[in-house]
Amino acid sequence: MALEKQVLMPHLWLEQEKTKLARWLKKEGEAIKAGDIIAEIETDKATMEVEATDEGTLGKILIPEGTPDVSIHTPIATILSDPARDDVVTGEEFWKLLKEEVAIQLRSSKLDSPEKHAAYIRARIGHI
Repeated sequence: MALEKQVLMPHLWLEQEKTKLARWLKKEGEAIKAGDIIAEIETDKATMEVEATDEGTLGKILIPEGTPDVSIHTPIATILSDPARDDVVTGEEFWKLLKEEVAIQLRSSKLDSPEKHAAYIRARIGHI
């Protein structure tokens, strides 16, 4: 199952409340990587690029190009994770898997003290 993440209209500076979505540079269904420029937005001060923050496929474009006065933090599109990647998990799934792994380690007596338990958790989180 593909994981869906929203792309939000960025907040560029303090006074900004709304922005024009000038044009889409990627199309629905197109593969994207983190850092790819997917759209251009315009304010009264500048034209800026919107970068993808995740890898996957551009899902649904929620705000058509040329739309003026899009509020900041409004969802403008979705990115779908690559369903072929089995290493993509949500935060909630990650913590569930980590708890299960720690329980297995505890049962095997490898983590027989609170210090070893804490060190194990820190080491596992460092591998995210």
